[in-house]
Amino acid sequence: MKCDEVEYRVADIVLPLFRISDMGIKTKQCCKCKKQLPVTSDYFGKYKRSKDGLQYQCRKCLNKSYRVHKNKYKNKYKQNRKIWIENNQERYRFSVMDRHYRRKYGITLEDYNKLYLNQNGCCSICHRSQFELEKTLSVDHDHITGKVRGLLCNGCNGRLAWFEKYKFPVEEYLSCQL
Repeated sequence: MKCDEVEYRVADIVLPLFRISDMGIKTKQCCKCKKQLPVTSDYFGKYKRSKDGLQYQCRKCLNKSYRVHKNKYKNKYKQNRKIWIENNQERYRFSVMDRHYRRKYGITLEDYNKLYLNQNGCCSICHRSQFELEKTLSVDHDHITGKVRGLLCNGCNGRLAWFEKYKFPVEEYLSCQL
């Protein structure tokens, strides 16, 4: 059975083979595997330069050729990336920080810098300056809603996390002591 031919089974009755193109579905031939496949996004990706706006190879063949190419030039890509990072250290560092803040807190590096300037470069709780600290100010956020509250030094951030976790037992203990 060819790939563009279909066999149907309906309650143990085998219907005859027929071509997909006979069903009125548009087909396209993959230039690599030579199979006639339906013209859908499941089989062919978009490609603006072709007449029909679709890739010349089916997704299966394209993925296979990408994997072969990637494995063939793996060391070259690593080496070029390493050289680029060495030549663009500052830019790379900022892009890594921006990606981290976006993924973890939903803010950009610009948003972080605005918070930093609004707080005059100090922790929101203890008001120690960034220059007195070993690490950069941490982004404080509500773990339930995800809302960013401000920037804290590492010590205050850890203590606040502990207090949020044990708030009710501590308040209960203090109320019993009074």
